[in-house]
Amino acid sequence: MSKVFTSYGWIDEEIRAAHLYGVTICTDTPITGVISNNEIVDFIGEEQFNGIDLAYDDWFADFVSEHDREPDDDETQWFAESSDESGPYLVGDWKKEDGLWEVNKDGKEGYSAIIRSDVTQVCYSEHTTLAMHCSPCYPGQGDVGNKGPFLTYTLEKDCFDL
Repeated sequence: MSKVFTSYGWIDEEIRAAHLYGVTICTDTPITGVISNNEIVDFIGEEQFNGIDLAYDDWFADFVSEHDREPDDDETQWFAESSDESGPYLVGDWKKEDGLWEVNKDGKEGYSAIIRSDVTQVCYSEHTTLAMHCSPCYPGQGDVGNKGPFLTYTLEKDCFDL
């Protein structure tokens, strides 16, 4: 019997797939990697300020839609000073297609990631590792901090605080 059932789904080693928390994962295809921000503090400090702040991006799009023009410097400054929202941040290689952000696999950085308040999700990278699946909070994604059977995108080694 190759299919093993657990409380969170099933894993079938014969077909190299798993169905975990409602998501089917092929163990040979890289999945999004989830990294605790405590492991990459220096990377976040460097990248976050060069990233795309999605809270600002949403505010900017709403402003243009409502006023039919881009905000001036004073209005942008007002947002920066009055908003308690920031992030999540897109870092690495992204492109905007039809108003939506998409991974740019042809970019020069070699990765695309989302920095959230507690974790960073690596949506694409030239680097992979074998990791365990994540909790139901991030279904279909790999926990880079725990070794396991799933091919998972990760950041290059020098991004981690050692």
